[in-house]
Amino acid sequence: MVLTGVTTPALVVFGVIGAALVLFVSEVIPNDVTAIGVVVTLASIRPVLGIDIGITAGDAIAGFANPAAVTITAGVVAIAALDVVPIVIAAFAGVFAIVLTGCLIVFTLTCYR
Repeated sequence: MVLTGVTTPALVVFGVIGAALVLFVSEVIPNDVTAIGVVVTLASIRPVLGIDIGITAGDAIAGFANPAAVTITAGVVAIAALDVVPIVIAAFAGVFAIVLTGCLIVFTLTCYR
């Protein structure tokens, strides 16, 4: 199958849409993370790959009614990333790290009542 007349930017956007469709249907990654990933991917194609698809970073977040929505989304993503920290600590340091973390949490809670 020859794709004559289809430009590189169009193929890139079709690829992102296809990947998003697969991720939405399979739910390998949660749908909200997939949606944010699509926006970030489309906004970063031009600066990273140098392919002008007609979307700038400003265009990517223009759909939000208020810039506060972007700030809250970034905060939610940052908090979700913090959920991974104890798992990584446990994987590398073992049970001792979990016990130490628990002791630190209990100590902190008892000191600041």
